Amino acid sequence: MPANSGSTIRFVLFAAAWATLWSGAFVATKMALDDAGPMTTVAIRTTVAGALMVAVTWRAAGGLPKRNLGGIVIVGFLNNAGYLGLIATALPHLSVGMAAILTSTIPIAVLVISSLQGAHLRALQWAGCAIGFVGVTGSALTRLGSGDTSVTGIAIGSAAVACLIAGTVLTPRLVPPGNPWMSTGIQSIAGGLPCAAAALIWDGIPDLTPRFLLAEAYLIIGASVIGMTLWLMIIREFGPARAAVAHFLPPLVSLGLGALLLDEIPSALAIAMCVPAALGVYLATKAGTVTRPRPPA
Repeated sequence: MPANSGSTIRFVLFAAAWATLWSGAFVATKMALDDAGPMTTVAIRTTVAGALMVAVTWRAAGGLPKRNLGGIVIVGFLNNAGYLGLIATALPHLSVGMAAILTSTIPIAVLVISSLQGAHLRALQWAGCAIGFVGVTGSALTRLGSGDTSVTGIAIGSAAVACLIAGTVLTPRLVPPGNPWMSTGIQSIAGGLPCAAAALIWDGIPDLTPRFLLAEAYLIIGASVIGMTLWLMIIREFGPARAAVAHFLPPLVSLGLGALLLDEIPSALAIAMCVPAALGVYLATKAGTVTRPRPPA
């Protein structure tokens, strides 16, 4: 088998595994919300996962980062308290498929922001951005008449995605190089503690049912620890440009998981609108890395 073929198969397997873990987090969160408030669900997930990652890498990383710890905390607040906290708040009013579609637009938004900052996008990337926007808008409109998605859910979910976009854009500026697990662990704790404080104010005591404990175990180990490790492996082995292509898979996987585990049966039109949403992400990221115009001679 040619080397390139083997690499492609390996990438597809890794991307499919990551997309399943990523999509499963939406399902597990929605299941946990039956027995606990959104801030409680996210606080348990992020603080426990963060503590595990920090403990495992403490000695190898030489303790806490020596510089820009504040920047790591800011990004952690945006990615965890902002994104995870708000998406958990939205999920009672949002199908897991719609949540995944909203989140999958993050690579597109980051590309557009990069272009506004002076980067140059290829024509294929602009086409992908436009197609993806049509897909997301169309998918939202087709689901508004269903009982699992509302305007409120889409609005809160969009705010959650905006937080993650901000965290993604600010990461290169605020998060210094170093052990990625240590950085991710600190970010998880930085987002989990505000969620815990909010849970004490607004959420009641969680009902520790087997279903809730199983959902939280998946969120901590499957989504946060294993999912993050797999994502870092994909970036390290295949590069960030190729890794970003994996984002076109979660909307499709989430539709299947939502139907199988939560009885969220989408309409034929809703399924059809996933195609341009996924295709847009694929085209926007497949064109390669963003390039900057050469300065005049």
